[in-house]
Amino acid sequence: MTAPSTVLSYLAKVVHLMRTAPDDTEAQRQTFMTLVAALEGQEMVIGADLGGMTVNSHAVPQGAPFAAELHGQFTAHGVGMITLPAELPTAPLMILLQALARPRGEIRSAREFVDLLDVEGKRLIAVRGPRDLPAADQLVTLDASDDGLSDTSFNAPPAESAMEDSSRPFWQEEGTALDPLREAQVAVDAAARAGQWLKVLDIMGKIVEQETKSTDQLQHRRDRRAIQAMAPRRTIEALAELSLQGHRRTVSAILQQLGAEATVALLELMASAPTIKARREYFTLLSQMRLGTDAIINRLSDDNWFVVRNVAELCGELGLEDAVPRLANQVDHPDPRVRRAIVGALARIGTNQAAEPLRQALHDPEPTVRLQVAQTLDGGKSRGLAMTVALMLDEERHPDVRRELHLALGRIGTMEAIQALVRSSKPGRALFGRKPTAIRVAAVQGLALCNRPEAFAALKELASDKTAEVRNAAREALGAFETRT
Repeated sequence: MTAPSTVLSYLAKVVHLMRTAPDDTEAQRQTFMTLVAALEGQEMVIGADLGGMTVNSHAVPQGAPFAAELHGQFTAHGVGMITLPAELPTAPLMILLQALARPRGEIRSAREFVDLLDVEGKRLIAVRGPRDLPAADQLVTLDASDDGLSDTSFNAPPAESAMEDSSRPFWQEEGTALDPLREAQVAVDAAARAGQWLKVLDIMGKIVEQETKSTDQLQHRRDRRAIQAMAPRRTIEALAELSLQGHRRTVSAILQQLGAEATVALLELMASAPTIKARREYFTLLSQMRLGTDAIINRLSDDNWFVVRNVAELCGELGLEDAVPRLANQVDHPDPRVRRAIVGALARIGTNQAAEPLRQALHDPEPTVRLQVAQTLDGGKSRGLAMTVALMLDEERHPDVRRELHLALGRIGTMEAIQALVRSSKPGRALFGRKPTAIRVAAVQGLALCNRPEAFAALKELASDKTAEVRNAAREALGAFETRT
């Protein structure tokens, strides 16, 4: 027997397809037949209240696929509970789903909803208006690692029995007072169907603002539920596009409330963006997301080099430690632009696990990649690479990379780093053993970055060096030392 929560996921998906892809009858048919097979003669009691969805008295985890959208349909239609009997024929079930998929605002009460059912549906299916709210501690959150609806065995408040003191059919009308959130859902749905996305942005933005200001935890959950119910994938994409028109702050606030689903949508938009400007805008929105990081990491295996590069930069921006193994796998990517982004991300994340791929990248055949590694090393996260960088001073032949390696040792600032810089600052012996002046000046510049007395002593000695460029660089560094102290 299929878990009730899984059955609900199929039902919610059918309603989603009817709403968002009305012409794709084949996809609707296949999902509907999956739903019919999953029901397997089960009786289903599906409820919707201000805390979320329930199925057979168990709370549906927040974040479950299509559950928020289904909750919005229940709420907008004035339906609080639907009871499907065992062995429900397919015809009345299909009509029920078509009624649930109706645009918000067309149905305003449980009575109007029941009127849309056929004769057999009215006889077999029980419909009630909104139910009482659950307690705040009776909510359950979907774990980020779950792919679908969790079959969490969690007891919500018992649903009213479908046969209590009556026989099917029955309905229970809700109160006459208007629910502002319900009215907002209806308005957003109508505006979305009309393509009035600025109006959608305005309404959802006000709800987000209300949610952030409220000190009532129940109101927090209620507002968040409403926002999630208002934003199927099409709406998320339309809102993201509004960010390109100067509405980034409001769009970002809304998308952060939508969590992982918005992250996935933004990734797809970034991958298919027609311009660099759009790609960077979606990147900026993604950098402010905190849920759905698994989806971000998975895109590191994308076939498009620019997607991998952007995702790598995003991993570094967000400091995603879980991305390090996948980043390390791409350190030998065929495109040097990607490799530069990879090493930049590894350096920003800076865990012990990131040190080895960075050490490998110091030997990259492309000078710009080696330069990128050197530029990202510092004393905060790269102290363990001091010896590797010191050994590279004698191997590196590219002048820009060699100079940056000296500066990296200065930023690392350990005793090993200082000793390597002091050795590099020495003039060398004999005619053919003398070091190029540029190397010695780079060593002086590296010592200038070390805030330690050993570096100060070395610079004082170099301030009287016979070579003018080295002498002047050391004196300038000493002046900077005195200013700092």
